[in-house]
Amino acid sequence: MKLVSGDGFLIKAGKDVQPVIDEFMLQPDEILVANGDAKFIFVKDGVEQVVNQPCPTCTVVTPEGIQSVDLDEKIAFNYEGMGNASFDSNNIDAIQSAILLGQDPTLLFEPTAAGNESAGNVGINGSSSAASFVSINYDNDSMLAEAGFDTAYDPNQARNELDPLVIVQPDGGESASLVVTEGDLGDKTYPVSSSTSVLVEASTLPLDPQSFVFDPLTVNALLTELSRDITSGGQAVTFIYDTQANAIIGTLDGKQVMSIALEATSINGRDVTVTVTTTINQPIDHTGNNTDSYVVHNGDQINIDVAIQAQDSSGNSLEKPVNVDIGVIDGANPEFGTDKGTYIDEATETGKTISGDVPLDLGSDAIASIRFNGEQAGLSSITSDGKPTSFSINSESNELTILNSDNEPVMVVTMAKDGSYTVTLTGVIDQDTNDLTTINLDVTATDKDGDTANGQVNIFVKDGADAAGGEVVSVTLTEGDRDVDGSGTSTGGADTTYPVVKTGELTLVAGEDRLDPNTVAIDASQQAALIKELNTELISGGQPLTFTIDANGNLIGTIVGTDTVAVRVELTPKQDGQNVNVEIKIIQELPLDHNASGNSDGFVTVNGNDISIKVPVQAQDVEGDALDNAANIDITIVDGANPEFGTDKGVVINESTDADKIINGQIPLDVGSDDIAHIHFNAEQSGLANMLK
Repeated sequence: MKLVSGDGFLIKAGKDVQPVIDEFMLQPDEILVANGDAKFIFVKDGVEQVVNQPCPTCTVVTPEGIQSVDLDEKIAFNYEGMGNASFDSNNIDAIQSAILLGQDPTLLFEPTAAGNESAGNVGINGSSSAASFVSINYDNDSMLAEAGFDTAYDPNQARNELDPLVIVQPDGGESASLVVTEGDLGDKTYPVSSSTSVLVEASTLPLDPQSFVFDPLTVNALLTELSRDITSGGQAVTFIYDTQANAIIGTLDGKQVMSIALEATSINGRDVTVTVTTTINQPIDHTGNNTDSYVVHNGDQINIDVAIQAQDSSGNSLEKPVNVDIGVIDGANPEFGTDKGTYIDEATETGKTISGDVPLDLGSDAIASIRFNGEQAGLSSITSDGKPTSFSINSESNELTILNSDNEPVMVVTMAKDGSYTVTLTGVIDQDTNDLTTINLDVTATDKDGDTANGQVNIFVKDGADAAGGEVVSVTLTEGDRDVDGSGTSTGGADTTYPVVKTGELTLVAGEDRLDPNTVAIDASQQAALIKELNTELISGGQPLTFTIDANGNLIGTIVGTDTVAVRVELTPKQDGQNVNVEIKIIQELPLDHNASGNSDGFVTVNGNDISIKVPVQAQDVEGDALDNAANIDITIVDGANPEFGTDKGVVINESTDADKIINGQIPLDVGSDDIAHIHFNAEQSGLANMLK
């Protein structure tokens, strides 16, 4: 037996009363008496019983175990009177018999009250409690009529009956909760931990701190659910119960992912404080919607229900396990920053791979993918060579290709999972008036438990070199013949080679961007000066010409005041890859007068034999950028054949018969390229020098 608290005494026939100190052996011939609120633990054959009553008790040991009864609360046992008390075998037998019958032996301890009716306390073998081992607190309303001990104990007198005392099983059933929020991969805050503590109160016997474990009845089912429902980066985490560490540990590829550790301590030797610590070492996926018994996914929180069991010092388990509800909360979602932009110079970086980066805060979980969105509003107005573009995304959604109207790639952008990307410009991207095109591509990052973030890739394409221009092509035309048959007059039809047509070709070489054939025209900035000179310096058959540019961009020269066309220059542009080929056609309908103007500057020069016309040509690329320098078509119209007389066969005049008659003759005359302005007799006539008067 062991005295836990209070006062207890051993009574044995013929022996002095002995106080109980700590542990002792209660013999069959002994009686244990104890004051109220004393607490004893009895151990017999490994079974513990506790006596802890608010009133005095009297206890004996039997072959069946411990038997104890309550005494009247008025009685008290005193250390001071131990030496004055004595009990014979009759006293002991009477008290033991009462106890075995479950009856109150209080009266057996009462001394005579004769001569002491007024006393408040009466003790055995003494007149006061100061010298008595047993004292009885009287209220002066009743007196004892007997003296000493009643060895003829009457089992029928009134007494309290008490069932044998048993050990009460510890209740348990306490509960606690804790939450732990995942760390941040970007800030490198893993591992993270959170703890909670709960006080588990003892019952009859003290609790054993070493016995606190995860409930053996549920731990295997808990481990099964954890291994089935907890994943990290999409891979299953394997959980075990490490009994040495008293911790549930989850690992993946040999590395710890999370743990639930249990620690139990006692300050007062009876009650136990249980501390549960949950540590997250790596991201845990918050996916699924399972509602199992012990592991429940609920959006951004995983709840884990852990049961803890323990025993008291005699091995009695908690009636109900202690429950700890653990909440594992999803940490920060991934978040994109602002891409400062990647600049590509068409002139120097076409065909090169350029790297860029969209800042990305990973948050609590690793990134599963970064994908280009299926809708790309930023590409709606992007053109290539002046034509709309389209785009395609690969099966993994991490590569976007911009395609021109011929379905050819002009730009390829590839995303990595860390937010970095590469750009390769393979074709032409048209720029705005600022020679810069901004391409914004929408992307979505998804972490491994399904959280998303929206970001944007910013790419700036700087216009490359514009077309240099300055090309020059020369076209020479020789005037036709007005009088093919040499009849001296032009009758038209087969008798003339007008109109004379001459063609040529001017190739305008593109810069970085395709030249637009629809923009080819006589340079607008020089048109007025060109036309002024043409109107001033060119005439046909002595008649002035008026030059205009028609709706098709052709240069037309007509006789003033008429619709008669003397000469026209037609330009027909055609696309040739990035370049433009301009077909030139010069059509001379009427002869032009090659009268020297004395002007050798500007756009038009007439030197007597040749008429030179410089026609400036301008064009724009698909972005509206003009040639750096206008191209030039140098037209030379060479004077045709001069008029030429043949040999006159002569006429015969008979003076006698032909006098005063008009006789016709004809000198053969080839008019040449121009109409005859006049034929006159020379002032000097050597053939008449010898004529007689």
